[in-house]
Amino acid sequence: MSSSPASNETFNLHFQGANIVKAVMNELAVTHGLILQAEDEETEPPVVVLGGYSAGGRGAMIHLDNLKKVVANITSHTPKTINVYGLLDSPVWVNIDPSITGQDFDGDSNLVQQAKQAIDLFDIKDELLDDDCLHDNAGEEWKCIFAQYRLKYISNPYTLITSSRDLFVTTMEGQMEGPLTDANSSHYSDRKLAFLEELDRLIRETLVEVKELHPENTVFLFSCIDHAYMHRKEFLNYVSQSDNSTTMLRALELGLRKVGLIPEFDAEDNGSDSSAFAAFSIGNATVPIGTKSFDFEDLFFFDNCALGVSCGECVTFGDSEGRLDKLAEIAGFSEDFKPPLLEAQDEIEEQKELAEIEFELEQIESDLGIDEETQKQEGRPLTETLNLFGNT
Repeated sequence: MSSSPASNETFNLHFQGANIVKAVMNELAVTHGLILQAEDEETEPPVVVLGGYSAGGRGAMIHLDNLKKVVANITSHTPKTINVYGLLDSPVWVNIDPSITGQDFDGDSNLVQQAKQAIDLFDIKDELLDDDCLHDNAGEEWKCIFAQYRLKYISNPYTLITSSRDLFVTTMEGQMEGPLTDANSSHYSDRKLAFLEELDRLIRETLVEVKELHPENTVFLFSCIDHAYMHRKEFLNYVSQSDNSTTMLRALELGLRKVGLIPEFDAEDNGSDSSAFAAFSIGNATVPIGTKSFDFEDLFFFDNCALGVSCGECVTFGDSEGRLDKLAEIAGFSEDFKPPLLEAQDEIEEQKELAEIEFELEQIESDLGIDEETQKQEGRPLTETLNLFGNT
């Protein structure tokens, strides 16, 4: 977020995130052809997705609108611009009253105190903080780097992914004593249960408000206690509630399509049944979240799991054939479809298994005093030799 050189105030550390974002954008535009694509009147305008998870998600949140300005400067002489879209993974910090967390930092929660320290330490430039946000929060500029307050000011479209019981927020607010999973919730203290209930309420309220102000954005919100997904396999196979077929990756795709940055899905050409994308197969055309209601077409994907009751273990499709069938159904692929990534993964697993078997055989050879020369002299393979020993 910052462009601060090393100093005593920064503990002799360089904070150059803002300059790095500009440099990377310049590199993409000049070295990797984005400018050429913007200059070509016969092609579609290029799209840059600015994303990050956890701290990276908060950084992307801060940079998203300003990156649009950076791009406008780079493409000022071209007939087309470079479109910018955000992927914000687990950036949502909320201000929970210290009386609920049991942690009081001069009247603030831990995360609020961190935000106040960061706004001073990083010397974040006003261009990243949004004029309206600064005006509305005069004297409390830290709110302009705090998702609960900042998200509603972001004008550039994005897809946001988060848990309403975010594991990082839970950890930073001191609620980590004992196991912290949905399955173990029956053993939680009253304070932890009250905290999780308030965390769930605040995150949902924040995202409902943002969605109402900016209906072009896409939200993927679920209840399981977890954090950060875009670098994990869960990004490809997580769904919010078992009766919702939309994965995080699919939510991003739908979000890009909603704002016209990728072509409309053609079910006829793809051979897919569009009903595969029905958000809730239980027949609810409209599902409430708090006091509000959203349709599937609103691109607000969420569940209403009660802690430790409806969710149980977080819903994923495993590595079974059932998951491949579901992926094929969602994407409209043919029956023999197998993603290249999974094919490569299977090959790696097979190689690992063969290597393990080979190692075990070598160990058995060593233990039994069997060497390769002896096998050749006796004219039989090792497996047969081992069978003989196994039958004695």
